[in-house]
Amino acid sequence: MKNLKKKMFKWIVSLIVVFVFLLLSKPAFADFLYSPNYLIEAPNVNMGSDKYTSPTSGTKISSTLGQTAAEKFSSAGYLVRAGFQYIFSIAPFSFTISSTSIPFGSLTPGTPVTATTNLTVGFSSANGYQVTAREDASLKTLSGTAIADTSCDSGTPCTISSANTWSSSSTYGFGYNMGSGSYPNDIPTDFTSSSKYRPFANLASAENPVNVMFANTTTTPSHLYKSSTRQSTMTFKVNVGPTQTAGTYTTVVRFTATPLY
Repeated sequence: MKNLKKKMFKWIVSLIVVFVFLLLSKPAFADFLYSPNYLIEAPNVNMGSDKYTSPTSGTKISSTLGQTAAEKFSSAGYLVRAGFQYIFSIAPFSFTISSTSIPFGSLTPGTPVTATTNLTVGFSSANGYQVTAREDASLKTLSGTAIADTSCDSGTPCTISSANTWSSSSTYGFGYNMGSGSYPNDIPTDFTSSSKYRPFANLASAENPVNVMFANTTTTPSHLYKSSTRQSTMTFKVNVGPTQTAGTYTTVVRFTATPLY
């Protein structure tokens, strides 16, 4: 039986930063603000905002002067987060992957192989973050021979958004598990144990990226935090059958990390 050479993953991290601009159609007086498309009946005028540092102690403070209502307001059809201080963040957003090349080495049919990498998010945005993942295609050789994505064990199928048990050595394919890491609530709830796996969303099949880490302090109060660093472990798994063609198989898995405001 020929040994099968396995693949090296390359990772591409995209950071999306959303900037919100407030446009005023006239000078900032306490008056109605309106146009053919909008009407603001109770505008507020900020007298100033800045960041200050004490020349003696080095103490830092940021402030907004004249803000009368710094809060989140919502109703059917709209959401307003008012005030510079409401979304101000003193910590930068960051996303790192501990291993960007994942070699599985030579494979033996019916003997699953796993490898891990740590996903770490640093954030202090007002409402959390999300990390999505998607593969460019199934594991393939240059000639196009593929290792199919896993569908998990017979009788317990998994999908790109629903993990299930993959423990049988006669179940073949490629997939991933998310470990609880530093904050268990930050991984999808279907990853209830180390035996639960999903196939990756597949770009070649026009599948949309799916969340692999997520924290939303607006909808999930339990996600309120003091520490702004979160880490989870992604475990990749591959298992091939005796009829799998020998070769070197590769794919690219792409992550997108986005702060939520």
